Amino acid sequence: MSLRTSRKSMLENIDWMIEYGMIEENAEAAKFFNEMEKFVQKSKLKLQNNILMKKNMGKQQGRLEFAAYDAKKKKPEPRLKGIAG
Repeated sequence: MSLRTSRKSMLENIDWMIEYGMIEENAEAAKFFNEMEKFVQKSKLKLQNNILMKKNMGKQQGRLEFAAYDAKKKKPEPRLKGIAG
């Protein structure tokens, strides 16, 4: 199954649950929907922490790399004063 097909299937299932699941009237259906939402959020956080953060690790393990802070500081170039001053 391709990603596009899988995404379409998930969205269709969510739409069906909202339309026919009577989530607002049925407490048990609302509980299922709430559990699904929490699962999706946890999965997103796991993905961010495991895959995306590893790519951005700096020289020290467990530390993010920021180019503006990790680069060596350069001394400002001296100002050239001319006639205009």
